[in-house]
Amino acid sequence: MANIFLKDPFKHQMDAVAACHNTDMDKFAYLMEMGTGKTLTALVDLVLLNQRDMVDYAVVLAPKSVYRNWMKEINTFLSGEFDYKVNTWDPSLVDPYTKEYLGTDAFFLKALKHKLHIF
Repeated sequence: MANIFLKDPFKHQMDAVAACHNTDMDKFAYLMEMGTGKTLTALVDLVLLNQRDMVDYAVVLAPKSVYRNWMKEINTFLSGEFDYKVNTWDPSLVDPYTKEYLGTDAFFLKALKHKLHIF
């Protein structure tokens, strides 16, 4: 994963991802303290699932106060060599492409050009 990530995850983050994948349960939550790197942990997990062809799309639901942090974190940690696309919801829908095509087949067909698409 070194080629995919611009910064290496900390040991506790990799341990959390390993714990998630080394269980028989089909549901898992990262219940981690503030500031321990939940975003990067989730990104590592998402990329791992994507590389195993288990997920192509991800929807991140976050409060208005932090959703832009996800975009910043994704661009800070994921290498440009990894084929991904991020769309964020902007209630003003200033982006004419998103405004016109959101929810249409054209919007999702364009997303197929990337290995991973995060909304």
